[in-house]
Amino acid sequence: MNRHICKATSKSKVISVLLAGLLIGCLPEQTAPTASGRMGSIVVRYAYVTQNIGSDTSAAYMQIENAGDVADRLLSLSSPVAGSITLHDTINNGGLMSMLPLPDGIPLPPNSTIELKTAGLHAMLEQVKGPLKPGETVPIALRFSAGKVLELAVPVRAPTSESVHSH
Repeated sequence: MNRHICKATSKSKVISVLLAGLLIGCLPEQTAPTASGRMGSIVVRYAYVTQNIGSDTSAAYMQIENAGDVADRLLSLSSPVAGSITLHDTINNGGLMSMLPLPDGIPLPPNSTIELKTAGLHAMLEQVKGPLKPGETVPIALRFSAGKVLELAVPVRAPTSESVHSH
């Protein structure tokens, strides 16, 4: 009888460990390292860059709030770790997802929040100069209209199933 109790206990422990792992995997992304910053009425939250495994591209994701009463625009991003950073939107063309470059930037209406995220607006780091590893930070400068620049030290995170891009 003790043998059956041990087997049940072992199975219970395995199930508990698996459930804990699932719960940890379901935590909101905001619990992982992110960067934030503020410049006037512009607030950036939850900024992170994905690890570039075997690739010279990565992506930057974040939430940008314009808490002011005047429209603004995210014009560009730059970083010494990338040859360029381009803004894109992901669009659905008859069931085929594709990226639309946004050379004029992203408008930030008054009192609004936009999100750079997977399968939506995002920033692509291109010609990345070496591997980006989780735990490191990447300097990124966000340029807004009227010449405003917000500099952040953005953490690198391992890609998730949602953040994997095939660029």
